[in-house]
Amino acid sequence: MELAFETPGLRRVCESDTEARKHFPQSMAEALQDRLADLRAATSAADLVAGRPSMDGWPPGQIRFGLEGGYELVCTANHPRPPVTDGGLVDFSRVRRVKILKIGQEPHDG
Repeated sequence: MELAFETPGLRRVCESDTEARKHFPQSMAEALQDRLADLRAATSAADLVAGRPSMDGWPPGQIRFGLEGGYELVCTANHPRPPVTDGGLVDFSRVRRVKILKIGQEPHDG
């Protein structure tokens, strides 16, 4: 798949293992690199399984991947008009472009 990034700083962290390790623990930086490699290798978003992806969260069209240490990688379909199913949901089997929105810690219920 084709990747885009919300900010230049996020692009640097995602494209450089050294930058990722400056900002995150080693195990999380390694998990991030693994998920990014999975994204690049996938034909569509529906092919993704590693990192327990959660698709069509809120807002619709987002994909969230669990990383190490309670972190998550948040992406969205990056099409001018995302492909949708007959039911109006994003059709992840046709999503070929994603934008990385953020890397952050998952909210905890409590």
